[in-house]
Amino acid sequence: MSECDALCDGGSSRHHLKISENEVFFTPILVGNISSAFEITLENIGWEDILLQSLTITGPFSLVRTECPDILKPGQKGIISVTFAPTSFGPWSGSIFFKAIVTGK
Repeated sequence: MSECDALCDGGSSRHHLKISENEVFFTPILVGNISSAFEITLENIGWEDILLQSLTITGPFSLVRTECPDILKPGQKGIISVTFAPTSFGPWSGSIFFKAIVTGK
């Protein structure tokens, strides 16, 4: 499991968003096809609500917030799904970016 810190209050305190995967590897598929979805779990392991303002992904990948609310309360988990749809032959890489803030509740 990996952890990513969501900084708040000007960086004076830290709140944690636990992410179930550091890396995701898809099996090879033919160009023009779409892989099965790979689920990634996000968990608020902090003590305040975390607002997920945006989730973005790069590369020939798609991101779906399948079971992930905008606000994760302390102890709450959410699931996002990632699929792979290669546009040409060869290895691919991508990144998921999270923009999260603590709501102070």
